[in-house]
Amino acid sequence: MTNKDFVAINPAKSEIVPLTKVQQQLNVYLGDKKIDEKNEVKHLGLIRTIKNKVNIEDRLKVARRTIYAMLGPGLSARKGMSPIVSARLWQTYALPRACMIQGLPKRVASAANYCLLGIEPIQSTVDRLLLNFFGGIIQDNTSIEYRIIERQLVMSKQTANTFISRLETALSKYKLPKAQELLLVKPTREKWKTTVKCAIQDYWAEKWEMEKLEKSTMKYLDIKARPIGHAHQIWKFTSNNTLEVKKAEIKAKLITRTYTLQVDRAKFSRNVEQDMCQLCNSATEDTEHFMLECNALKTERDKHLTTLISYVKNNIGNKIFDKIMNEGQMVEFILDSSSEKIKEIVNIKHQNIRDIENITRTLCYGLHTKRTTLLNKS
Repeated sequence: MTNKDFVAINPAKSEIVPLTKVQQQLNVYLGDKKIDEKNEVKHLGLIRTIKNKVNIEDRLKVARRTIYAMLGPGLSARKGMSPIVSARLWQTYALPRACMIQGLPKRVASAANYCLLGIEPIQSTVDRLLLNFFGGIIQDNTSIEYRIIERQLVMSKQTANTFISRLETALSKYKLPKAQELLLVKPTREKWKTTVKCAIQDYWAEKWEMEKLEKSTMKYLDIKARPIGHAHQIWKFTSNNTLEVKKAEIKAKLITRTYTLQVDRAKFSRNVEQDMCQLCNSATEDTEHFMLECNALKTERDKHLTTLISYVKNNIGNKIFDKIMNEGQMVEFILDSSSEKIKEIVNIKHQNIRDIENITRTLCYGLHTKRTTLLNKS
C-alpha cells in the first residue's frame, strides 16, 4: 500500500516489462513476492513491448471503426446533425480511442476544418495531456513519480524515445519553461493548466495564420485569437435541423473556397474546361461573381439582399451597408460578419451577428439551389 494514495498494489496482478538491451532477469519484488516479467504489457488500452513501442495503429483502427459506426446514426452533416454536436460526439467517443463531419471535400485545408468547428488537433490533445500530467507530478516533491522525473531529467538523452524527451519537445514547442525550471517554480495545478491552455491556443492560432497565407482556400476564413474551443459562427448559430445544416454546409464550402465553381473546374481540368460562367456567359465564375454579380442569379440574390440591407439599416446603422460595399468587403460580410476586416468598418453586436448569419446562410443556400436548377436545365 502506498503512503500517498493508500492504494493496495496486488503483486499477482502486477507485471513488469524490462526496457533494456541487457538480456537478464531483473528479479523485481513487491514485498516478498516476485513480479512477473513479460515481453509486453497492456496498460490503459495500450500494449507496450520490450522495445518501448506501443500499438498505436491498433488504437487508430479502433477509432476508425468507432467513427464508421457513428456515421449511421448521423455523425455526418449530410444526415442533418449539426457538426457542433457531431464534433462533441467525436471528441467523446472517437478521440479517446485514437489517442467528414462537416460535409466538406477532402481538399479543404486542415486548419479550416479545425477553425470552423473550434476543435483541437489530435497532436494538440496528446501534448496537452502530457503537459498536464507533468504539472500534476511536480505538485508533490516527495512522491515516487517526482523523484523519477528528477532522475530522468539528469539521465535521459534528449534524442531518446522517453517521456522526458517528449516532455521537453512539447515544452519547447509551446514556448513554455524547461522542465528543470518548472521543478523549481512549481506552479499550482490550476495555474499550470491555464498556462498550457493559453500556450496551445497561441501556438495553433499562429500556425493556422501561417497556413492561411499559403492556402488560397482560406482567403475568406478569419482565424480567431483563441480558435480552439470557439466554433465559427457558421456552425455556432446553426440549429440541429436538417435544412439549416444543409444551408450551413453550403456556406462552409464557400468560406473555404471548396464550393466548385467554373473557375475551379478550369483549374482542375488544366483549362480543358473554360472558367466562363455557364449561366450568364459574361465573366469568370469565381466566388465574387457567383455571390454578387451573375445576372442569372439576380432575382434570387436581390430577394435575400433586400432582407439583409433592411436588417443592417434598421439595427446597425443607416450607412453601414454602403460603407461595406464601398470598401469592397461585401463577400467577406456575407461569409463572416464577425471577421477582423468587418470589425475595422463596424463593430457588430453578438445578437446582430446571429441574425445576419441566419439571413446570409439562407442567401448562400438560395444562390446554390438556383444555380443548380439552372445548370440542370441547360
